[in-house]
Amino acid sequence: MDARAPNPTNRRRLRAVGWRMLAVAALLAGCSHDWSPAADADTTLETDGELPDTPPDGDGPETHDVDAVRDDMVAVDDVSADDVAADDAAVDDAPPPECDEDSDCDDGDPCTADACDVSGGRCRFTVLPDDSPCGTDAICCGGSCVSSREVGHCGSCDTVCPEVPHAVPTCTDVGCGFVCDEGYLDCESTVDDGCETERSEDELHCGDCDIACNDGQTCVAGVCTPSWRTLSGAGDPSARRYPQGFWTGREFLVFGGYASGACYTVGGAYDPATDSWRRMADASGTLTGCSRAAMAWSGTALLVWGGSSGGGDSTAESGGGRYDPLADAWTPITRLGDPTDRMSAAAVWSGTELIVWGGARNPTAVLADGGRYDPAADRWSPVTATGAPTARWSASAVWTGSELLVWGGFLDDDGTPTNTGGRYDPATDGWRPLASAGAPSARGAAPAVWTGSEMLVWGGGADAGFSMGIYSPLGNGAAYDPATDSWRPLGAAPLDPRHSHAAVWLGGAMLVWGGTRDYVMSAFDDGALYDPATDRWTSMTTVGAPQGRRSFAAAWSGSEFLVWGGADQVTGVITNLSDGGAYRPR
Repeated sequence: MDARAPNPTNRRRLRAVGWRMLAVAALLAGCSHDWSPAADADTTLETDGELPDTPPDGDGPETHDVDAVRDDMVAVDDVSADDVAADDAAVDDAPPPECDEDSDCDDGDPCTADACDVSGGRCRFTVLPDDSPCGTDAICCGGSCVSSREVGHCGSCDTVCPEVPHAVPTCTDVGCGFVCDEGYLDCESTVDDGCETERSEDELHCGDCDIACNDGQTCVAGVCTPSWRTLSGAGDPSARRYPQGFWTGREFLVFGGYASGACYTVGGAYDPATDSWRRMADASGTLTGCSRAAMAWSGTALLVWGGSSGGGDSTAESGGGRYDPLADAWTPITRLGDPTDRMSAAAVWSGTELIVWGGARNPTAVLADGGRYDPAADRWSPVTATGAPTARWSASAVWTGSELLVWGGFLDDDGTPTNTGGRYDPATDGWRPLASAGAPSARGAAPAVWTGSEMLVWGGGADAGFSMGIYSPLGNGAAYDPATDSWRPLGAAPLDPRHSHAAVWLGGAMLVWGGTRDYVMSAFDDGALYDPATDRWTSMTTVGAPQGRRSFAAAWSGSEFLVWGGADQVTGVITNLSDGGAYRPR
């Protein structure tokens, strides 16, 4: 039955009332009705379609008492107002049943319990607890069916697989795990440190956790490779001592030096990618000083100025030149406004200028002035002598990014050392002294490096003769911090005292190699790396290292420490060298 339709009892009552109302209407109309046959013929009885064609109680017309009809109408009012509404409301409050059994209530959601309440025929749905199974490798979490193999809810809604270094977290049937990033290994099998081993450069796990490199080997691209390798000798420069070396970004430039009284104005350029040398253009038409000259790499050119003409020459030469490795050509440096001729001067590249300071013109003319050369304008500017340190030669020098730091050196021909220094600011053309408290003992010929925050100085000699060499080697050093104008000592090195060695900055450590104690014993073929963050040294292997040497060319390529030339000297016999090697740090 349509819930919106009146029930049959009410329908019958309404029809009876309808007939009575029509009868009353007829009686009332009879007072003025035209009963003629013609009038009857025009009279039409209109109904609403609900009345039957005949009266309910017989086949003929039905007579009614007017008062009785009125009473019936009152009763009809009661029916239509109360009975009809009550009967219809009862129909509305009784919807059809939803279910007869539990299967009728299946809503397709695996994370709800579906049941039929048979007493009322209604479905009841209940959310299952977290971690309830809802399928293969699936569980209910918060009323939703999710995979139990996902890292956000691995086996349980509350289990989230953690992030670990150099790895991607995973979830398997045994729980959380991780997969190492490309190039990394998990050799310690611990979760907290993830994949801790870089397979391309870890000597203990080179390429794989079970492969350890031997002493004398470095892990290179996941392969144990000899730490030292020999540079090709084909096309290399002739043997010499006191050459200088510079890394251009592609080649190792070796220039200057002397041997057997000859000063070399021809150098060589070594390409590690091809293990080959090329001859540099001859600079003899551009400059005459080639030993103990001021040199620096500008980023595009090698700048050379001053120096001497060779061994035994105690008088500085004048002039200099610029070498362009791309064009393989030299260009003279202007003499207009340049400093006085000198050798063994401090020299650095500031980013825009070659700054030259100190040095000596000859044994009796040690200098305390200098100049700044701008290669873009081919122009010299003087460095003020006001407030400058005392005159010296073979001082340690570095560029900090804003200042030239000068420390130590020898004050005269007799090699009197000093442990004082100064800092020069080209922006103001002014000098300030370095703190002396905590500074290392007085020395000269001690190479220095800049770490980005400190100047590191190690080794050197405490005595010298301007034309005789360096003596009294030292085996200690210190770090100077310009931000605090203070010194700190370096930890003890696993090296013998020495001078005439090389020191280069690798980006995280200072590498010291070679040098000599004196001119009687053989030069050193060992070295060590100093880490300023830990104040500790690490020895370098000597397996495969070149012959020990002093006064040689050296540079850091970004991946290798490059060495070439120099000399060894035993019992007064000098052997100039024309070979070299490359070292990859472990």
